[in-house]
Amino acid sequence: MNIRASGVLVSLVVVAATAGPASAATVDPIVGFWNLSGGVVNVAGSGSSFAGLVVKATRFSTCTHPSGEAMWQITKTATGYTGTHVWFKALGDCRPGNRARPPVATIAGIRAVSFADACNLHDTGYSGAIVVDKIRGGIKDFRTWTRKQVDAKFHADMRFLCRQQIPAAYPPP
Repeated sequence: MNIRASGVLVSLVVVAATAGPASAATVDPIVGFWNLSGGVVNVAGSGSSFAGLVVKATRFSTCTHPSGEAMWQITKTATGYTGTHVWFKALGDCRPGNRARPPVATIAGIRAVSFADACNLHDTGYSGAIVVDKIRGGIKDFRTWTRKQVDAKFHADMRFLCRQQIPAAYPPP
């Protein structure tokens, strides 16, 4: 995968490109409601232009993206999606004036990968549960894990699933 900039946008776009509604062939797979860190983002648009509007507040690390915020701007290209994500310039400074859009993130050569098990582990990690790890095996006891640790595992699990599900004969562009 050719990925630059925001890991959050990368995760969203890869998940969105692979988890869209299967029965609506005329609707772009990125369109829909996406659960994100306890909140919901509605990705809407058509052709090559899409926007992600927060419809239920979502929180990353320490700052909350409120309902009504246009958090993502996404453009469809011939090989994938590019876009920007509103982020906070200074960690922990959640004031409205502390927001910016980073340089464009590029996702090229979208491949179908199921992140369902990684998402389920991430959700249970935030809840502090003890669960079976369907990705790497064994039991995970999330009772003492921080959100940062759960997020790092989520990222590592998604990368593991990409390596596992994308054939070597179909390398990144």
